[in-house]
Amino acid sequence: MAGRGQIHEHGGGRLCAEVPLNFQWRNSCGTTTGAYNSAEEGLGAAPDLQNAEEGYYKPMTVLRGLYNSINTVTFASAAQLDFCGIQKIVDAVGIHNGLDNSPVNMSVVANLLGSTQTSPLTMASAFATFANDGRYCAPIAITSVTDATGAQLPAQASNCRDALKPEVARGVNYALQEVLNRGSGSLIQPRISTRTNFPIAAKTGTSNNNGSTWVVGHTTGLATAAWFGDPLTNQTRAGQNITINGNFYKGIDGYMIAGPMFSQFMAQIAPRTARSRSRNRRRTCCTKPRRTSRPATTTATTTTARRLRRRRARPRRNRSRPHRRRKRRSSPWPGI
Repeated sequence: MAGRGQIHEHGGGRLCAEVPLNFQWRNSCGTTTGAYNSAEEGLGAAPDLQNAEEGYYKPMTVLRGLYNSINTVTFASAAQLDFCGIQKIVDAVGIHNGLDNSPVNMSVVANLLGSTQTSPLTMASAFATFANDGRYCAPIAITSVTDATGAQLPAQASNCRDALKPEVARGVNYALQEVLNRGSGSLIQPRISTRTNFPIAAKTGTSNNNGSTWVVGHTTGLATAAWFGDPLTNQTRAGQNITINGNFYKGIDGYMIAGPMFSQFMAQIAPRTARSRSRNRRRTCCTKPRRTSRPATTTATTTTARRLRRRRARPRRNRSRPHRRRKRRSSPWPGI
């Protein structure tokens, strides 16, 4: 942990990480509070920080830590950043408390792991920012209203703003694709990923007591949040050692129930959304002009005839000569 926290062996041979109360976080617009240190529990610290599995208490890239949901990597990354910048990103993509709509205070270190409750709609809207090249649009419920005569009536207008630099959003897209390609999301059944289906990115999430589990993700034109857990406000009922629909779960993980919800929905709806977007683009930019009763083809026909005569007079190009390929436009999905 950047030389200021430490990883050690807990009683019973379990590894964990200490983040003491005097940890020197960077925060240019406030004071960072909270700690994970069993030795300081009496002073307000939470128990030592742990990962879900033993084999990840070691150096690794931020990307690997992200797609495998490694808590210690999240904290090690935050130790090298300014919490003020983290707060600005969270606010820019519209994340707020799901109970009272208040801002999520990222100066509380527990919020690095998502300790504040949010709604699925809020999370889907935030992830849609990545799909939209960094542009955030507040969610709306009614996109159009048509009366009995077919006339269009005023409807809600989406409030949009530039939240992230496009290159930042594209970097997030790349990283979150790996969650489904080879990380915690690769366990979702039916399988869904960029490698097996279409360009798609997501993140799994599971609370400490397994009482709140998530898969939130997006592809171009569509973002979805799937949640399964305790719907009561305090979420104290653990998702552990329980039977659901005849299946026993020692501990519910994000990929287990929320995962199939996400996978089945996206596999069916995302291709339809893509086809609809394609049709709309053809209607707005590629439709042929309507014919009028007055002939308007004389000039065009004459010009075309002249071009054909010039083309026939030119010497033929050597067919074996290679042609230059047009450069492809950069994609918001790097690597696709």
